[in-house]
Amino acid sequence: MSRTPPLRNQSVDVAIIGGGVAGSALGAVLAASGLGVAIVEREAAFRDRIRGESIHPWGVRELDTLGLLDVVTGRAGGLELPYWLRYRHATPGEPYAWREDFPDGYGETSVFHPGLQDALLATATERGALVYRPASAEARIIDGGPAVSVTVNGDTAMLRCRLLVGADGQRSSVRRWLGGEGRRDPIHHAIGGTLLSGLSLDSSTVHQAYFEGGFAMLFPQR
Repeated sequence: MSRTPPLRNQSVDVAIIGGGVAGSALGAVLAASGLGVAIVEREAAFRDRIRGESIHPWGVRELDTLGLLDVVTGRAGGLELPYWLRYRHATPGEPYAWREDFPDGYGETSVFHPGLQDALLATATERGALVYRPASAEARIIDGGPAVSVTVNGDTAMLRCRLLVGADGQRSSVRRWLGGEGRRDPIHHAIGGTLLSGLSLDSSTVHQAYFEGGFAMLFPQR
């Protein structure tokens, strides 16, 4: 990741608060189209939360349409998984091939989530987006238009923008600024994840094992 650009008062077309998968992907696409983009990300290093480790074929197709598929499969080390295998009572069934329903060649793709975040954010930077990280942001209204107060290492500057995008997750500060609130459903499923090594399972296949009360899924990674 390149250095944080000099912080100064300026105007951009789009300011994005949050540099995770959504914010950085949007920033990369908009910057490639010629728009002036600024991304503000609070985390100095993305943490591994064991989430979003796989992308279904329809999502892979969208990445290709956006010109980001090479970023996922190359820079982020994504691994294509053309087969899906279900196990019941520890007995494997017949493997399902994604090409049966996606003859255009798109399959499941697994990827290490923090690696994907870093790759997309680096791509946004290379395409011309200003990336402030680690930084804090506060949305404002100035002269009737949106703006973002950005703070980096104790220094603060104002970014005026034509469009402000909140991509800052579950506890979104942008949502609070707009007067919205988050609502959470009652807990009805328990989900956990872990990283395993040393397994001898087929690395071209998603493995899904059913057991009483739930199921487990394994997405091989590079």
